[in-house]
Amino acid sequence: MLQLVGILTAMPAFFAPAEVVPAGAVVFAALGSLLNVTAFALILVDQSTVLVYSAAIIIVVAIYAGAVAVVSLLVPPGVERTVQTVAAIGIALLFQPVVGLLRRTVGRTLYGGRDDPAGTARRVRQRHDGSEAGVAAAVAETAELLRLPGLTLVVDGKVVAIARRTAADVREVEVPISTDGSLALRVVLRPGERALHADDRAALELVALPLALLAREADLSEQLRDARAATVESREWERVTLHRDLHDGLGPLLTGAAFRADAARNLLRSHPDAVDAQLEVVQADLRTALEEVRRVVDGLRPIELQDRGLWDALARRADRVGADLDVPDPPPVLTAAGQVAVYRIVSEALTNADRHGHGSPTDVSATLTPDGALHLVVQNPFAEDTPRGDNARAPGGSTSAPARPGIGVASIHARAEELGGSATIGSDGHGLWRVTVHLPPSVIGTEPSPTPRHRGAVDRA
Repeated sequence: MLQLVGILTAMPAFFAPAEVVPAGAVVFAALGSLLNVTAFALILVDQSTVLVYSAAIIIVVAIYAGAVAVVSLLVPPGVERTVQTVAAIGIALLFQPVVGLLRRTVGRTLYGGRDDPAGTARRVRQRHDGSEAGVAAAVAETAELLRLPGLTLVVDGKVVAIARRTAADVREVEVPISTDGSLALRVVLRPGERALHADDRAALELVALPLALLAREADLSEQLRDARAATVESREWERVTLHRDLHDGLGPLLTGAAFRADAARNLLRSHPDAVDAQLEVVQADLRTALEEVRRVVDGLRPIELQDRGLWDALARRADRVGADLDVPDPPPVLTAAGQVAVYRIVSEALTNADRHGHGSPTDVSATLTPDGALHLVVQNPFAEDTPRGDNARAPGGSTSAPARPGIGVASIHARAEELGGSATIGSDGHGLWRVTVHLPPSVIGTEPSPTPRHRGAVDRA
């Protein structure tokens, strides 16, 4: 429409004979040329410097011609040259602003926020949260702001969000953002484009950063929900296990003891000789019940750990098998979960060393790394051809061969990984069997360990 109006207003001044062209036709010709150049720029200009400057020259010449024509109608003929000079100076000063205005107008109309990628990225990050819906809305707004027909966010090879306003049969290119390919954008090209413009690529690389942060936030939120669900499930499973232990173990024992105590009371006068036999059974059942209580309580938290604290309990455990324990002074304070994990890991490693070490000396050391992590090492000499039970070496004695997985190995690995740590079990290649466990700084507590308690009735039994 702009081109049509421009042609109709400019044609009389350019093609009609001079004697029939009215004086004001030059003004309409200038306006028509301006409309034509504007339409031409909006359709064809692709941020090309040559085209932008060419269009700007045509625009300012048209403005100059129109201004001179209008002013010539209002002033005497003697001052026309002065008017032309002043108009030329004004147009020279106007040229650069016209170039900037033309560039911004074309860029915003055809390419949106491509010329201001930082502002586009800031707008996307501030207006959306880290939910799945927020990530999808952010991708859709990015495509809208950059005037892209379609945009897809890909993280670790998985499509996270898609925004598309065109049919499926379109030209699509993939823009890798990270060097390892874990983050990429799939872009649907605009109509008429054969390749992605360098300015589009630069803008997408910058806008992809807040999109990746939003996607990561959404992923962490999902992991948090899964972790909470797993915690609830684990808690319920522990309750079921505790219920089964109490019901199947203590229930029948205490019920039988109660019945026999009633029977002994009934026989006290009529058959006093039979009372002793009943009471002996009751006594045996109660002892068994107390042992069952100790087993259940020890399964929840080791009694020795509760009585003596972690490092004293480990020292006592090491003394029983003739091992040497080396810990920092003062010993580090661990969280409740860290105490149980360290106690179980070291106990399992000492049991394995005592079982398969044939009396060889065992060393246990605990150190704190500069970043605050806990490093545990349990090692003892062994013969190259000596199997280690569930920790037996791989055939051939290769130092790089991992230990054959068994219950003990799996238990150590599982307890370390539950706290975000890691475990390595095997030979060091110099005749030492070594269990190395690395636990993160999160196992270090800020509160003192529980004060050892006195033994209660269950413990004295």
